[in-house]
Amino acid sequence: MKTIIFIESQRMGTSYEMLKDAKALGLNVVLFTKNIKFLKRKETFIDKIVYLKMSCNYSKLKKIIEVSFESDDLIAIVSIIEEYVKLAYRLNNHFVEKNNCIDFAIRFDDKLATRNYLKGSEYNLKTYESKVEFPCVLKELNSSGSKGVFYIEDQAQLDLVRQDAKEHLIEEFFNARQVLVEVVIENNKISNYFIINQEIKKFDKFIITGYGLIPGRKDRKIEKLIYHLIDGIDIKYLSFHIEVKIKRGKYKLIEVNKRCSGGNITELIKLGSGYKITDSIAHSLVKRDYHYDKINRKVYAAMGVSDTEGIVKRISGKGKASKTPGVIKVNVRNIKNRQVSLPTSMGKRYSYVIATASTLKKAKAISKDALANIKFHFD
Repeated sequence: MKTIIFIESQRMGTSYEMLKDAKALGLNVVLFTKNIKFLKRKETFIDKIVYLKMSCNYSKLKKIIEVSFESDDLIAIVSIIEEYVKLAYRLNNHFVEKNNCIDFAIRFDDKLATRNYLKGSEYNLKTYESKVEFPCVLKELNSSGSKGVFYIEDQAQLDLVRQDAKEHLIEEFFNARQVLVEVVIENNKISNYFIINQEIKKFDKFIITGYGLIPGRKDRKIEKLIYHLIDGIDIKYLSFHIEVKIKRGKYKLIEVNKRCSGGNITELIKLGSGYKITDSIAHSLVKRDYHYDKINRKVYAAMGVSDTEGIVKRISGKGKASKTPGVIKVNVRNIKNRQVSLPTSMGKRYSYVIATASTLKKAKAISKDALANIKFHFD
């Protein structure tokens, strides 16, 4: 039986689904993880767990694989956890086959590398090294999920934030509507892409509180941008997502993420179009064509945050939200008896409701109304 090695996974969401989809294709699924919960509660779709007591670099993981596995049995080494994507590509190139996706990962290794690649293009944002125009945005180079990203209004605030900021860059603030684009590349061509509207709300940080998808929506300028990003790289298969701001015909790239999106986005795409990204990735790893039953419905995901900090003792309203006409998915994280915080990053969103309707506007209203039923009760 052919073996696939996953470098790390969450206990829910996209990376977790990938494990299931690989097993469904008849693969021997091996997980390298630091998360001891996988050892305490073993899953039937994971055949072997290699527990990592500490973070491992390329050399250490290479040695573990050499000692523990036969190269002929390995079909892929993969990760869709941000910090391990490039590492998994390197290991896969050594043990399985050369995959030029690593060149894409290096090209967009961090936010500075992204800006350097885009330099001189119409998609780039202005960056400041000395004289700064306000408002602006300070971004730590390896920040993700709004962590390490700061909206700056004046010099005093900039000086304050800089005191504790890690290595960073300063960009112009381009005030425009923002979309997320989920992209699948096969044989150097766009195989599929999904344009998802983002609703952004400013708390302490800018947090995305809603996502809207109309399947089949196309944008030639988005396609041109995607081809600019992969230009010169010979790609057999690649899944990634980008965030783009659009205003008066101008398209500005905000961020490139070297992996597919998290669970709420992949679930939104599946419920709206029938396309399951993790299953598509799994099929590509075993070199099989991916087929799916297409559907076409407008869907909106309303994301829930907490306006109170504390230990959650009880959660109510999930059942009521589920029974709301038009609602097709309700998800609440397992936060009972756990600390919740104010929305300072994307990771501080604790629930979501996905609804469908004849228009995206109606789907949005349904999902938000249903989400309002979910309440966290504290001490």
